[in-house]
Amino acid sequence: MKFNLVQNNELNFSDGIIVLPCFESEMVSFKKLDISSKIIELSNKMLKEEKFKAKKGEIYFFNFAVENKITNVILVGLGKKEDINLKIYTTSFIKAIKKANTLNIHNIFLAMRPFDSIDYDLYVKTVIRSIILNDYKFDKYKKQEDDKKEETIFNIILNENCEVKENLIQRAEIEATCVSYTRNLVNEPANFLTPQDLASEAEKSAKEYGYEAIIFDEKYIEQKQMGAFLSVAKGSANPPRLIVLRYKGANDDDKIYGLVGKGLCYDSGGYSIKPTSSMLDMKSDMGGSATVLGAMNLIAKNKLKVNVTAVIASCENMIAGNAYKPGDIIQSMDKTFIEINNTDAEGRLTLADAITYSIEEEKVSQIIELSTLTGAVLIALGEDITGAITKYDYLYEDLKKASKETLDELWQLPYYEDYNSLLKSNVADLQNSGGRYAGSITAGLFVTKFAKDTPIIHLDIAGTAWSEKGDTLHKKGGTGNSVLMLYKYFENLSK
Repeated sequence: MKFNLVQNNELNFSDGIIVLPCFESEMVSFKKLDISSKIIELSNKMLKEEKFKAKKGEIYFFNFAVENKITNVILVGLGKKEDINLKIYTTSFIKAIKKANTLNIHNIFLAMRPFDSIDYDLYVKTVIRSIILNDYKFDKYKKQEDDKKEETIFNIILNENCEVKENLIQRAEIEATCVSYTRNLVNEPANFLTPQDLASEAEKSAKEYGYEAIIFDEKYIEQKQMGAFLSVAKGSANPPRLIVLRYKGANDDDKIYGLVGKGLCYDSGGYSIKPTSSMLDMKSDMGGSATVLGAMNLIAKNKLKVNVTAVIASCENMIAGNAYKPGDIIQSMDKTFIEINNTDAEGRLTLADAITYSIEEEKVSQIIELSTLTGAVLIALGEDITGAITKYDYLYEDLKKASKETLDELWQLPYYEDYNSLLKSNVADLQNSGGRYAGSITAGLFVTKFAKDTPIIHLDIAGTAWSEKGDTLHKKGGTGNSVLMLYKYFENLSK
């Protein structure tokens, strides 16, 4: 595909299709765009006759002929003007483009009208990035057919007096590349993405984007007495890897921000084994680590003036004669004794040691931790919203602010300390699962406990990292959710 930024000059739609965004109860008017009066006249006729009501996400196609030339038009509904936001605008355009694709039209004009409530540069870039991501496919394990498709050209018609920043298309393409990278990692089958393979991917990315990657093997992990991490890993034939990524963009600043991503390349549930249907997508249980890698790539590519260190404890949770068992007591890196009452609550054990390592060895001053941690967060928030748990409200507010510009939905769950009682053990300092009730909250309490006095926020992306059926903005499978939110968070810090 190709993108052109078209200024308001002579526009010829006869060999393509134009997409016009419309509001409910409002006639179509693009006074500042050189659009044929015939297009405006017919569009308003459709509205008057209520063939098209401009409801949110509504699509209406029509065409007409002038001097034997066909002009194709798609009207896309934005709903009520007072309700407009970046997500509504973007998803509406993507629906219109999908309609154009069914018509086999490859020259598409998008009328990008300005709105007082949305930054113009932001939404033009968001639409371009979303168009690119809408074309995403994970088909590397399919036989490639020699099917040469005609290139689609997207002509972005910019309004007069509306400025966009330099290299807008390039910036959108870079963002799409980093999100697609995360999607690819999440979609990789576990037999092709072992902990060693994930470590190799991290090294390749670090070399390509310009940051440091250090990979530690099981001997080093044992030397550091990361007992919780090792307990989860020991049932697999594929050895664990501790992945440390360091980006130094602010040499004059001693502050290091920490990222921790869950890196379970496969999770069978261990002896608390999952049913087959629940195991099918467990290649995605390393979604937190994939998100962290995608974000690090984007941070480094755009040379943000900030220091970020990411730690990933990568392994597999499998069943074997030496695998850890319900009833075992293990010891974490910070010397906490943990009673295992559920081997399928394994991610929090690896995260406990990764958090301790980040603080003690990498000297991070705060931590954002991401993990596909609980099925309970899906019950609470569904596939569209990431659950956040922290007692440091400013961390949530800063991430929430970033999420508003990236279409990554975020919602804060209670940091309810009374539920720590559900994690009490009669024979150890803690047990690793608090049971069915408030499962996302108790998991967040468990994980954040290991940060001690270091500010931390836990993001449960079990719903948002993987789409079961796909939607307007995502294909089925890995979504790349939260990559852009993390980047925007650090971009705001670096200003």
